Amino acid sequence: MEVGGWYGLHTDDPTLGHYSTTLFLNDPSTYEGGELLLQIDGQTVEVKPEAGWAVTYLTGIPHSVAPVTEGVRIVAINWIVSEFSNPATRELAGDINQAKDLVWDMTEATGDFYLDQKSPRYILCELYNKIRR
Repeated sequence: MEVGGWYGLHTDDPTLGHYSTTLFLNDPSTYEGGELLLQIDGQTVEVKPEAGWAVTYLTGIPHSVAPVTEGVRIVAINWIVSEFSNPATRELAGDINQAKDLVWDMTEATGDFYLDQKSPRYILCELYNKIRR
């Protein structure tokens, strides 16, 4: 994006994916402006990290890019499709996976690796698999 380039407030097309990622490719000191502006909970979050850093956000989050006033802003943008199309299901699956890992850490510490249908880890694994189906 060269001097004068900008993007107005928008959300990315939902057919692109569930998450949007902007990877910043050049040093922020080589250009003025060009900040990624995310609208989160009624606040504007300004993003202009070092080269090589990326920010990932829900595709439905309104965002814009401030005008570039000097230099050239170079970024790569991509979209990620989650296995779970529903945001609430994605969050639930992540919570179940985290609980499953915590239970595994506890059984590993005690040396109890036996899994039966009544063990918490087995139940959590099956619950996660049911959500995936």
